Amino acid sequence: MNLLSQFVVSLLLLILMLGILRSFIRHGLGSSQVLFWFSLLAGAQILTWFPQLVDRLSLFWGNLLPVSWISFMGLLVLTAYLLYQSTQINSLQSRVVGLVRELSFLEQRLREERVEEDG
Repeated sequence: MNLLSQFVVSLLLLILMLGILRSFIRHGLGSSQVLFWFSLLAGAQILTWFPQLVDRLSLFWGNLLPVSWISFMGLLVLTAYLLYQSTQINSLQSRVVGLVRELSFLEQRLREERVEEDG
């Protein structure tokens, strides 16, 4: 990777970081999501500045081409993030079901009290 391409990739990663920070300030992203994406983008910045590190890591994993190592790591990170999001959605769904049950119970109780007052 030549110096110009390192600069362009680094600039794009910085723009992504600023976009994530802007979304956090506007309350679009939570702090855990910002931390997750910032850590990934910071790691990408380091790998951009030190491309020989990518070569060494790909040889360590047994891959001959750095592109296959980068693709594998991207797939692994995205799969882990999807699993994390699935657990978050599942816990929120359970919470919503509990709240709906409680609301239904309270509405039923309110109706019964109104019937007792009218009768």
